[in-house]
Amino acid sequence: LGMIFVYVCLGVVSASVLHYEPRFISNSFGKRSTLYDFDDPRFASLSFGKRSGFDFDDPRFSSMSFGKRSGFDLEDPRFASMSFGKRSGFNFEDPRFASLSFGKRSGFDLDDPRFASMSFGKRSGSDLEDPRYWSMSFGKRR
Repeated sequence: LGMIFVYVCLGVVSASVLHYEPRFISNSFGKRSTLYDFDDPRFASLSFGKRSGFDFDDPRFSSMSFGKRSGFDLEDPRFASMSFGKRSGFNFEDPRFASLSFGKRSGFDLDDPRFASMSFGKRSGSDLEDPRYWSMSFGKRR
């Protein structure tokens, strides 16, 4: 507890010596040092220029319709059914979701003993009891 107090005192003293003002952040990665004044009203209004200003009273923020192609209607039944097209629709009542078998090669059987041993083939299985696994010497050259 005493050391924490000492570190806090050192921080206060060093901040007062350096005339640190918490509203300024200096970024000196380049030759010019940029200072940001957080008391500037432009930070609250987010209006740094004509193109970057946002008006949160604009109804487009609540309706999420910034353009003809990007507008979303949350009351559209397609959002609930997740069927925006023939290929993108998901039927969660399909038994393939539970079994994860969408094709001949993509099905996984969790009861398969290869899941526990993680040996799906001759080359992909790594025996954790092999001393080469722990010594990281898998080849002849080091």
